[in-house]
Amino acid sequence: MRSRTRRTTGVLCASALAVAALAAPAAGESTAPVPAAGTAATTPATSPKPKPPARVGGAMRFSLLGPTRLGRERYLLTHRAVRVRGTVSRWAPGQQVVIKLWQRARVVRTVRARVVRSASGRFGHFTVRFAVHRAGRFAITAIKRGTPRQVRMSAGPSRAIAITGSAGFGRGGPEVAALQDGLARLGYWTPGGASYGAGTGRAVLAYRKVNWMARTQSSTRHIVDLLLQGRGGFRARRPDLGRHVEADLARQVLVFLYGRKVHAVFAISSGKPSTPTVLGTFRFYAKDPGTNSHGMVHSSYFFRGYAVHGYAEVPPYAASHGCLRTWIPNSWAIYRWIRIGEPISVYR
Repeated sequence: MRSRTRRTTGVLCASALAVAALAAPAAGESTAPVPAAGTAATTPATSPKPKPPARVGGAMRFSLLGPTRLGRERYLLTHRAVRVRGTVSRWAPGQQVVIKLWQRARVVRTVRARVVRSASGRFGHFTVRFAVHRAGRFAITAIKRGTPRQVRMSAGPSRAIAITGSAGFGRGGPEVAALQDGLARLGYWTPGGASYGAGTGRAVLAYRKVNWMARTQSSTRHIVDLLLQGRGGFRARRPDLGRHVEADLARQVLVFLYGRKVHAVFAISSGKPSTPTVLGTFRFYAKDPGTNSHGMVHSSYFFRGYAVHGYAEVPPYAASHGCLRTWIPNSWAIYRWIRIGEPISVYR
């Protein structure tokens, strides 16, 4: 009986060891717990990274204030202020604009401007003011650097010419072009051309006479400055006459007008004190082309023997025998403009 009991016990122990061996994991296997039947396996979800905010767009533009347009160019006197005024279509905090002044393909000045929010908040604006000291062509550009919130913006170039205003006889270039264009804009008769010649000198003399300056044919920086501002033009006394001529004997000028609009201004020499020019309003009644026996060139008569004509000598003061003398190079243009029957007003 005792031997049968021992045999049974041995069999039971061996069976238990075999079951334990089957249940134990092999070497190197994971010992993670196995989920119960009917329970789904879960793994932690990875959240997506947030996208950076989109960079907003926009546009920038500016205006160059200070230079004056004469003909095809814009001119500015050296050492005078130029103002850059611009807008940015979408305002953002901390915006700055970099303004650059270029001359001879080089940046000669850099100015930074803060962009100020507009009252509506829809756009920003900026203003910068500085002087251009060197004569010559220049250009202005504006750049707003890009930021994480906004794209890069740029505007320009805006171009002009800085001049000293010292135009003199025999000279040319932008200085003379600005002088001639400024005179022509106000109606002073200029022949054009690339240099400061006798025709330009006569136009400067007419400008000086109208503005009660010394009666010379020399230009100055002050005259160029006034011309760039559009100042110094002739004002009609008899605009009621329509298309007409005015002879201002006090200032010694002959002016052709359409009402108030000045067509051309010429310097003249009227009758000297011993043989004064007749005063009043008259109408041209006869025209005589060519040169007559008295040396009168392309004559247009308005009262008896009084006429507008070209002559060899035209001093800057009253010196004629009563006629209105003009320079011979200008006489043909004057002769062609005058029409028979049109009025001329002669006054002091």
